[in-house]
Amino acid sequence: MNILALDLGTHFGYAILSDEKIISGTKKLKNKTFGQRFLEFLQWLYQILDCCEIEKVYFERVRRHLGTEVGHVYGAFMYILAAVCEAHQIPYEGCEVGEIKKYITGHGRATKSDVVKAVSNLGFSPTDDNEADGISILLLAIAKEEGQPLNGHHSRKIFSQTNLGPSSNLRGRRAAPRDLASDRGFLGVDLAHYHAKILEDSINEGLRS
Repeated sequence: MNILALDLGTHFGYAILSDEKIISGTKKLKNKTFGQRFLEFLQWLYQILDCCEIEKVYFERVRRHLGTEVGHVYGAFMYILAAVCEAHQIPYEGCEVGEIKKYITGHGRATKSDVVKAVSNLGFSPTDDNEADGISILLLAIAKEEGQPLNGHHSRKIFSQTNLGPSSNLRGRRAAPRDLASDRGFLGVDLAHYHAKILEDSINEGLRS
């Protein structure tokens, strides 16, 4: 199953499971007006759903916010996501913040740095806590889809059972076509690296059109 995991926000993190490989990254919505910001997110979402053939979406469900404005912005992103998924008949599911933290770190009140460290210990290289959150949500999503226990950290077990491993980040890959040859993952599993530069160019071209 191809899955998109999102840590929603103006500067959001994402992780994608597609063809049994994981790519991840962050995107900062640069447009300043509310309308432009949400339109940019909508365009990005359509591109990802299409080019990665997403079959299910998971996102972080935040119920408490630091302020009213932050809550409004988050709610707009969440309902845009829900509406697009409904229109495309793609199942979507929100994951509680504490649930995500407990799964990836073993503690429901873990800090952002704890989450980054836990994700890094699995062989990923998140650029910040947004990307680490996206990866954490995806790993939790995989556990749910595989019917794995959720009362603690079991990500290594999931990687072993599904033959997954960390692949290149969407935002950073600058590989030549020959790099598409299979590589050896951190668990010794043969992986075919995404040529993410091609995917990134495709997305950017779609956003410009």
